[in-house]
Amino acid sequence: MIKTSVIIPVYNTIEYLAECIDSVLAQTQKEIEIILVDDGSDDGSLEMCQEYAEKYPFITLLRQTHEYQGTARNRGLRIAKGRYIYFMDSDDAIKPDLFAKCYQACEERNLDFVIFDAHGFVYDENDHELVVPEDIWDRTTLGIEDRNYSGAEFWDKFYNDHGLLYVCWLHYIRKDYLLENHLFYEEKTYFEDNDWILRMYIHAQNLYYIPEELHLHRWRRGSNMLGGFTPGLLHGCIRMHDVLLKIYEDYPQKEYRRMSRDVIDLNIERFLRLQEIEPTPEYTDLLDVFIPHLKAQIFNQDLEDDLYSFCERTCINLCEGTKNWPGNPCKELKELLKKAYTRRIFLGDPEARVVIYGTGIVSKRFLNGYSQKYGQPEAKLVFMNTVVSEKSFEGYPVISVDQLKEYQPDAVIIASTKYKDEMIQTVHQILGQDIRYICVN
Repeated sequence: MIKTSVIIPVYNTIEYLAECIDSVLAQTQKEIEIILVDDGSDDGSLEMCQEYAEKYPFITLLRQTHEYQGTARNRGLRIAKGRYIYFMDSDDAIKPDLFAKCYQACEERNLDFVIFDAHGFVYDENDHELVVPEDIWDRTTLGIEDRNYSGAEFWDKFYNDHGLLYVCWLHYIRKDYLLENHLFYEEKTYFEDNDWILRMYIHAQNLYYIPEELHLHRWRRGSNMLGGFTPGLLHGCIRMHDVLLKIYEDYPQKEYRRMSRDVIDLNIERFLRLQEIEPTPEYTDLLDVFIPHLKAQIFNQDLEDDLYSFCERTCINLCEGTKNWPGNPCKELKELLKKAYTRRIFLGDPEARVVIYGTGIVSKRFLNGYSQKYGQPEAKLVFMNTVVSEKSFEGYPVISVDQLKEYQPDAVIIASTKYKDEMIQTVHQILGQDIRYICVN
């Protein structure tokens, strides 16, 4: 039986890759498999992966074009055979007893996952290890008890004390838990750990903390936010904002809303950090206007602007600011910005096809409230009910659930309190998990 599948995305880390893989080979637990996913390396990393895979039968090598770590981790997870999963970065290393200690804790305590700490390190130009001034991976002083926690409880108690760390490599996870809760990563983007960590803790019923530094994390220039401003980082921030808003809507319980807001705050702070990395007038002027609107979506602040018009103007400014960047990021960024707005962007878009699911008091109240604030919806709007008894509702056409797939909407508004969960399930069964839906009360 394979106890642990370790999944390692690899992208141009030839200097550190052998140290990484050798630290896995040195584990005291031997019932392991290693899945290396080369992400389009061109520095010799692929050739080194091939050498290891040829030498060790329990090492599998996958290859892909440069699609980022989230895509690589998902590919590894889909073929993993181990009872537990460990996601590792190819420039880090681990202590020899990490898998053995984590496996024992998970089996004895029936855990969804176990967490632990790491030692951070960096080397100077002479290859001497330097001490990281503030090792943020140490949680031994937070008062975490020697017992199981639910994810929401752990978040509530320790988030404000930096007890939550947005990295996958401080988690040793039961594979069935990942698959049962569809805990895959956002693909082809940066910051893929953020919403994944949030969903991990929302679903967790049993997690446990081992107060030991079992991971060795390398700080190095050239990785993500340390490497300077790029269009990809901006793309990742906008896309993550959209994903987090969706989670905020999907989990309306008070404790989960608080968790989602924490991560949304983190992402908004990242916009500011991008501004500090490489300030340019086109970008910083945009942020001065953009960030208040991001906050307003969550904290219900009054908007003086019309969100749809604002989004269009933002896209124009962004296109102007990115016209000299490599490639043509404007079109994709524009789509991401448009998706980042919830009710207003869909109902205010004449090209959008929107279904309001429900023809009762909730639908009427929502439509009236929207019309009073913004005027009549401009979208191609229809209402839907399980059984169609009337051909129109509030002057709009009514379709049946059986007609939903044929209509192919861009978004569905769930207008019900009592039957919300059943309605969401119906929409997913017909249109798939990726359809954008919005719940209103």
